[in-house]
Amino acid sequence: MRYFESLPSTPRPAPETLVLVHGFGDSAETWSLVLPRLRGGRRVLAPDLAGFGRTPIPPAGMSFSILGEYLGWFLDAVGAGKIALLGNSLGGAVAIRYAAEHPERVDHLFLLDSAGLHGEATVAAVQPKSREEARQMVRNVSGTDFRRLPRFILDDVVRRAQEPARRQYRDSGEPPTCSDTSHGSKLRPRSFGGSVTG
Repeated sequence: MRYFESLPSTPRPAPETLVLVHGFGDSAETWSLVLPRLRGGRRVLAPDLAGFGRTPIPPAGMSFSILGEYLGWFLDAVGAGKIALLGNSLGGAVAIRYAAEHPERVDHLFLLDSAGLHGEATVAAVQPKSREEARQMVRNVSGTDFRRLPRFILDDVVRRAQEPARRQYRDSGEPPTCSDTSHGSKLRPRSFGGSVTG
């Protein structure tokens, strides 16, 4: 798994670790300009999610469970103990799920424009198959009507939506999180849903 790491300016034993998890269609490189500015007295890690960037698609395919497992394996491999986890978009959904399943390991959770918070939202909204669908998606996401958006940008949006990692993730049918309001409005791992009774 490819990742970027920034170490504290002054070496310290067991520094706080901040893990940055990128969004759908991105990679660890998304954080390249931010990483050095977040360093300070902490260790900062920015991994590629499995199947994105330069990290291959896992043999088991793509789903939220697999993305979370790979994140856990990555954290074990780099010796990260208790972490602060920051997720953007798809990375937010992965971070929510990981934090819910491993509360002993996540000290802080930060979400930037996170996916996975609204049960009615689906990844179908980000599967444009034509320039017009791509234009509508950009309009929905940005709130701006780009009438003169260059065709090569729209073509790239359509092309990227069809990449194997994205298709497998979208087609997994696995919801990112389970919200349980009967226990104090806490986010719970999906597996928790089966143990909750009326």
